[in-house]
Amino acid sequence: MAKRLGREYSVGVGIEGSAVRGIPADPQFWIPLSEAPGIENRVTLIEDKQGYGVIEDSVDVQDANKWADGSITGRVRIKSIGLFLLNIFGTCNTTPNSPVGYNTHVFTVQQGNQHPSFTIGIADPQAGDIGHPLGMIEKLEIKAELEEPIVFTADLVAKQSESFAVTPAFPTTPELIFTAKDMKAYFAATAAALSDDSPTNVKSATIRFLTPLEKDFILGSEDPNDINNTIFGIEIEITKSYIDTTFKGYFLGATGRAMRLRIASGATEKLQITLNQVKLMDWSKTPDLDGLMTETLLFRAHFKLADSKMAQATLINTQTSYVEGIGGSQLSARAKIAAA
Repeated sequence: MAKRLGREYSVGVGIEGSAVRGIPADPQFWIPLSEAPGIENRVTLIEDKQGYGVIEDSVDVQDANKWADGSITGRVRIKSIGLFLLNIFGTCNTTPNSPVGYNTHVFTVQQGNQHPSFTIGIADPQAGDIGHPLGMIEKLEIKAELEEPIVFTADLVAKQSESFAVTPAFPTTPELIFTAKDMKAYFAATAAALSDDSPTNVKSATIRFLTPLEKDFILGSEDPNDINNTIFGIEIEITKSYIDTTFKGYFLGATGRAMRLRIASGATEKLQITLNQVKLMDWSKTPDLDGLMTETLLFRAHFKLADSKMAQATLINTQTSYVEGIGGSQLSARAKIAAA
């Protein structure tokens, strides 16, 4: 076969319906990537090391459990990022036509271990069209750095690939994408006190949603019966100019603060992540003699008992919904997410 470039691959993602979890769902968004998709099939191998009257240490290998894992990286886009937020948080409530002409999607933590799964559909120039159903995110990172686009990296676990007909369909009007100038950070004593009028000047910001997964294998099958999310954690790393000892004091005093990361380009469409209580787990400053000093802040988000909440994400765009699953070609027609 011909040699290929990584940019010849196309990747689409579609949320699976709760009643057909693990059955391939047609892509709802085709997502341009910054790197070739790194999702690969994996297998657990069992060696036969029994004694056969010779000194050689094994005579065979058999395959056992099978799954897929890897990562995808791309620029944060105003609509498709919602599919990943739904998987991470588990719950999305949408208020239509609010503000007028747009829809507001609020993602909150579902207290359960079966957050909505998705299918990764790949137009693979070597292997042909394939789908990885029962996709779940183990870590979602969103990073903003000076003079760079805002990018996401999603570390995934899914079922092994299967033949699945897909037709790449990138929109003729591309989704709104973001660069570093669109990211701002805010701090206050409480979430209610956060104000978009008083950002804290920062040089870089990375937020990592940490959702460890457990592959649920059962007897009689080589594929996982399910892939479950377990605990929910968030860490945030920020660099900023070292202008006073405020954050150093927060670190030494284990002082909690509310925090907001806001990504917006224009007056209305935005992604806003609100953290009810963060505390510094590490603090350091640069030792430069000739350059302006910076400080690096590593926060962990914590569930705030007084608010009954750790975090929520608010996404405002023209997307209609993020909660209806659709079936693959082998299923009867199902309601599709309307990509307005």
